[in-house]
Amino acid sequence: MRSLFAVVSQAEQEEIAVAAAIAGLRNRLGWREDSPARDEVLAEYAKLAAAAFAATRVCQGDEAAAPDNRGDEVQRDMAEALSVFETWYQTARGKPFWILFEHYMPETQLVDF
Repeated sequence: MRSLFAVVSQAEQEEIAVAAAIAGLRNRLGWREDSPARDEVLAEYAKLAAAAFAATRVCQGDEAAAPDNRGDEVQRDMAEALSVFETWYQTARGKPFWILFEHYMPETQLVDF
């Protein structure tokens, strides 16, 4: 989540933030090719990235324009978005999303011809 917020907070527009978040996830998981299953996961992850972008905008916004309790509301919204994503993944794939980060990626040998 820390890397998601780091990426989306740097973008000026939601579309750019979501695209950068998706690219970061693809890179982190080593997803070089597309597949229907991966596209489905990335589409759902895009919703989480959009929520994270919205959360960073409120946190960086004008303090006078936002009520004091808006920070609590943003945290609840973000927690809800994360919960929805995790529940969707668990239901769709039968395992937690975070297990994807625990797969060992063996190093490939460099062959010099």
